[in-house]
Amino acid sequence: MTLRFCNPFFKKKGESKKKRPWWLWLLLLPILIFIVCYLLSASWFNISGITVNGLGRLPESAIFESVNKQMDEPVGRFFKRKNIFLFNTDAVAENLLKEFNFSQIKISKSYFPNKIVIKIQERPYAFIWIEEGKTYY
Repeated sequence: MTLRFCNPFFKKKGESKKKRPWWLWLLLLPILIFIVCYLLSASWFNISGITVNGLGRLPESAIFESVNKQMDEPVGRFFKRKNIFLFNTDAVAENLLKEFNFSQIKISKSYFPNKIVIKIQERPYAFIWIEEGKTYY
């Protein structure tokens, strides 16, 4: 009785790993698509609250309006950004910096419970100039 040893790193041309049957991939693909769609559309993963810290002069309702406007934007055809996984913190921070006079914004997600925490540092005003309905700081 002889033992045959083979090196797994140097296989011959004819030797290969076992291939999975094609029907197994056809079975697993719809299941995977269903799981992803369920996670992105389930109400369990919708954002339940927004917390704003560090505001001085500006009311919180202005921040809530801006964030809620972005949460209602669609992602693709079927999903909205209300889902904690689809909420884009960088886009919200960029939009808030354009819209308001903040020196720094830090937005973090809290997955359980599904909350958004916004930490804001306001820039001090040197003077305010209002011309033709536009406000300059």
